[in-house]
Amino acid sequence: MQALLQALAAAIGAARMRAALGHFLARMAIVLVAAILIIVALGYLLDAANTALAGVVGPVYAALIMGGTLLAAALALWFAARGAARRQARQVPALPPATVTQIVVAILAALAGILAARPKRATAEEKATPRD
Repeated sequence: MQALLQALAAAIGAARMRAALGHFLARMAIVLVAAILIIVALGYLLDAANTALAGVVGPVYAALIMGGTLLAAALALWFAARGAARRQARQVPALPPATVTQIVVAILAALAGILAARPKRATAEEKATPRD
């Protein structure tokens, strides 16, 4: 009986370790994605600053919107990871998977809308045509 209880305790301990490792790796993956989004967002914001310094105003707004949106998405992921860690510590139930899916779809739809609204670059013919 003692050996059975020890084996059961070891199995429960191993399962808890695997679950804790899984949660840790999931949080680290979210933090990694957030860090990548922050780096990309900073690239867009630096591109906007560089374009503004060059005196071209049009693409600045698109770069600012894209950089700001990516930065907001990264911060949302970051705080979601922190909230997940706190919920796990307090054993508060997380959001239902459908809600998380809706949030991700909304962020992706916003990014797609921003990409679609970006002004197109002028072709060589349009650049060569004098404006009145």
